[in-house]
Amino acid sequence: RPFTFVQEDSPPDYLDLASQSTASSLPPVPLIPDIVKPTNFLSVGRTNASIKGTYAIDPRLKIPAVLLSPLAEGETELTRPNARLQTSNAPIDAIFFIVGDSDRKRRIDIVLKTANGSIKASVHAPRTRSAINLRVETSNAPVVLRLPRSFCGPVTLRTTHAPVSFSDALSASLTTFNETDNTHRCFVGDFTAWGEQPDAWTGDELNVETSHGSIKLKYDVEVDTGNGKGKGKGGFFSRLFGN
Repeated sequence: RPFTFVQEDSPPDYLDLASQSTASSLPPVPLIPDIVKPTNFLSVGRTNASIKGTYAIDPRLKIPAVLLSPLAEGETELTRPNARLQTSNAPIDAIFFIVGDSDRKRRIDIVLKTANGSIKASVHAPRTRSAINLRVETSNAPVVLRLPRSFCGPVTLRTTHAPVSFSDALSASLTTFNETDNTHRCFVGDFTAWGEQPDAWTGDELNVETSHGSIKLKYDVEVDTGNGKGKGKGGFFSRLFGN
């Protein structure tokens, strides 16, 4: 079924901080495909096998305890991620659709973890939603992330012997604070509220860690029209959701 598009409702207060000028120049956020059924507390764990899929996360869904995966070390039921994809020696390629919810106060936690494997992920989300906390970790491999255009929060990127880059559209909303000790610390959107009380921040947040692998950040709805081999090939949606 082809994707359809919807105009977004007014954002909650913390998302008012996002850059409206950049967002307005991007396409609307796609709706969740009918074939993708919402879930919550998703856990996919593999060994030496890749993970690829499209998932819809609805933080309001209550999942019976018997269907939940065991908690990871250091986790509690209050900190259980809404989605965890974990493998080793293999890549992760995932698309997430976040179901909008303006009443829920807890953040939506998404954890992507592998080793010796690349990570590609897109997160689509409406403006009226819970904040998103995205944690990404791999080694010896690149990371390419597409953030929702409503993303507004601190970004910490750690890598060694490899570049960190941002798309032009995302760069227009990005403030970089420092690049030291192989760590990039920056903020997407207006950092005024976060800067006043960073330790009390409950909005969006992104942490990425890899080694010997590049990190690339884009907006989810950006259409790739880059130069070089492959330019102009594929349909509109393959360019939109491709990494």
